[in-house]
Amino acid sequence: MLLNKIQKQLTDKIIKVFDNQQTTLLVAPTGSGKTIMFSFILKHFFQIKSIEKACVLVHRDELMQQNKKLLKLLIQILQHVILMQKLKNGILK
Repeated sequence: MLLNKIQKQLTDKIIKVFDNQQTTLLVAPTGSGKTIMFSFILKHFFQIKSIEKACVLVHRDELMQQNKKLLKLLIQILQHVILMQKLKNGILK
């Protein structure tokens, strides 16, 4: 699984911003590859920067499954626990 040219440019820029201890936000349309870019960025930090933990929050079951699949594929050392609560009237159940 590889990034296309634009995705590679964006992930490189985001990693550079993080390396300078700044924050950033990527806003992109549906289908642009946000999940795969995010996965490659996490892979970089797990392998190159030797981070040990990351917290990933998503608001939809489909995104949780998509992230889980990609992260297991790209970062084989990943150990994770996923807790998902349903909301009823805005309250966690």
